Amino acid sequence: MKVMIVDDEIYFATNTADLLRADNPDLDVMAVYNPVEALKQLEQATYDIIVTDVRMPKMSGIEFIQTIKQQWPQTAVIVMTAYGAQQTMEKAFQIGTLFYIEKPFRIEKLEALLAIAGKSGEKKTKH
Repeated sequence: MKVMIVDDEIYFATNTADLLRADNPDLDVMAVYNPVEALKQLEQATYDIIVTDVRMPKMSGIEFIQTIKQQWPQTAVIVMTAYGAQQTMEKAFQIGTLFYIEKPFRIEKLEALLAIAGKSGEKKTKH
């Protein structure tokens, strides 16, 4: 399963990707530090799941998710943020976010969400 972590906090994105790789050798995890670069990566390769922050420079996480859902509707999206605003969370779900996780979180919680998202993606591709 290919996963992209998108967060403008470079240390957080890199650390999260490293922890996921260490615990899950079957995951192909990439860290990207802004949504514009992430979209370029998506044009080059298919990712099963995008885990993205919502507050980022160059493009908001909501705009980023909308673009993903328009161009790559089969890609699952998990939102992670330190700013758990109800309005942002509702908007994220309206546009197709699968899960919403608040920072800081335990890596095991993200791993569980990735496992669920991966299973729901498998069902979509099989039908």
